[in-house]
Amino acid sequence: MQTRRFFTRFLLIAAALLGCTAARSADNEVRRISIDDLRARLGQPGLVVIDVRGSFHWERSQVKIPGAVLQDPVHLEWTEDLPRDKTIVLYCS
Repeated sequence: MQTRRFFTRFLLIAAALLGCTAARSADNEVRRISIDDLRARLGQPGLVVIDVRGSFHWERSQVKIPGAVLQDPVHLEWTEDLPRDKTIVLYCS
């Protein structure tokens, strides 16, 4: 039950965060990814998963998506280096 709530919150927040960078996409469309689709794609080379929780919450969390990279949710300079040829998923919980 806790895992399901985690992934539900993850998808809602990821969709909201992706909306912040939608203007950079070629079609200006924010796409959502289902929990099942994300699970199926984890570990594939065309997917980049970014955890944008603050370090305090990240360090204390028992739930982390395998392969996710932690990035600062306040200072967004790192967004300039995001690959444009991959699917980017941002999440926090």
